[in-house]
Amino acid sequence: MCCGRCDGLMVERPCWQRDWPDVSRGWLKGLYMWVCINCGNRLDAVIAANRAQQAERTERIRHDVLWQECKRQLRLLQEEVAYESTA
Repeated sequence: MCCGRCDGLMVERPCWQRDWPDVSRGWLKGLYMWVCINCGNRLDAVIAANRAQQAERTERIRHDVLWQECKRQLRLLQEEVAYESTA
């Protein structure tokens, strides 16, 4: 697997995290995540899901901005045509 940040080699490493329902007993749950050996970028299922949601939101905002600019340009063109037809 290649790193999305630097194209380096990603290796799977254990990541220890408390299991929250059993936090009073102090049980530890072993999880695995991908770690880049070049830049240290980390990736697991939660990080990947959050990045996908962020990318979707960013894309939606970008499309909204482009759509608003298209509507503004069309409105300006219509006003220009209307002005030329009255002159």
